[in-house]
Amino acid sequence: MMLSQMSATEVANRAPLGARTDSFAFWWLITMAALVGVMVLIGGVTRLTGSGLSMVEWRPLMGTLPPLSAAEWQRVYELYLASPEYNEFNYGMDLAGFKTIFFWEYFHRLWGRLLGLAFAIPFLMLIIRGNVPNGFGGRLFALLALGGFQGVIGWWMVKSGLTADATVSQYRLAVHLGMALIILVLLLWTAFDIRYGRAALPRGHAGGTLALVFVTILAGALVAGMDAGLLYNEYPLMGDGLVPVDYGDAGLLDAFENPAAAQFHQRCCSCCASSCSALRCCCTVCRCRLARCTRRVPCCCWPALSGQPTGCRASRARRPFRIPAACSNHCLIRTSLVPARGGCEARPAHCHPRRTAPPSSDPRPCRSSGTG
Repeated sequence: MMLSQMSATEVANRAPLGARTDSFAFWWLITMAALVGVMVLIGGVTRLTGSGLSMVEWRPLMGTLPPLSAAEWQRVYELYLASPEYNEFNYGMDLAGFKTIFFWEYFHRLWGRLLGLAFAIPFLMLIIRGNVPNGFGGRLFALLALGGFQGVIGWWMVKSGLTADATVSQYRLAVHLGMALIILVLLLWTAFDIRYGRAALPRGHAGGTLALVFVTILAGALVAGMDAGLLYNEYPLMGDGLVPVDYGDAGLLDAFENPAAAQFHQRCCSCCASSCSALRCCCTVCRCRLARCTRRVPCCCWPALSGQPTGCRASRARRPFRIPAACSNHCLIRTSLVPARGGCEARPAHCHPRRTAPPSSDPRPCRSSGTG
């Protein structure tokens, strides 16, 4: 049968087993990265709605189901009535109001459990069938372990808010968000390594842009942890000048303990990250000559150029969570695009189909047998 007369299914069935397995692993990890992005967005909404401390107990298995009876709802409600947050911020909240904030924290934890299953079940299937991509078993195990550890970090963060001051530690919040970003980048980088071959770690401008975006998001976590975004709601001024008058009041820990300084530093980091991302897009236009990369340049430029205006609107929005949530979404997209753009240029030349490569008997010359 001629290849042109074969259906798509027949062509796929005649493809090497390793190629089909790697294609499955690639799309599985891309899907996981998208789910992690949704998880971060849900966590941001949970924070913005003040729902993070509504569940004062951690039950990894039994907590999968929500309260299903009036007695169970009354039990968890009474637990919240005894919590410091109720006495400090939500005194007088009735059961109906409690159910609203309980929903977001419960949904956040439930999504985390679903993420674990979405990763563990396909990974177990690959192990049983012996189809784990060659050299990536260790890296996939590490991703599974990081996902489980992230749940522990989440409860460690919540416990910091169950104390007398009823506020979550901004440091633990930054650690929790930072771990989520690390998992997101590792998922994307591993997916591209499986699909197109191993690439060197991002260096130079690509590595610097990724680090700067990472620092900007962590600075945003400090702002969120101290509710610093409510202090100055104008842009670019902060009060009567570019620098807030109470900048430096906390001494050596000013960047981490002073809400005004945290917001100022986050604004500066955001401006630098937007500029570097835009410059990175220009470098992509100049250096990536493949048609398939050039067509993606507008998609790369969009978050780089529109993230800063969204952040400005978020600083003026005060409490409504839609605009700050959109700002978080921009940061996640920008973080995701840096590994993709960096990987496009860092991978071996023969991984690109439009570049000439020496003949090889291996149908997948970009693959490596090194360890993950």
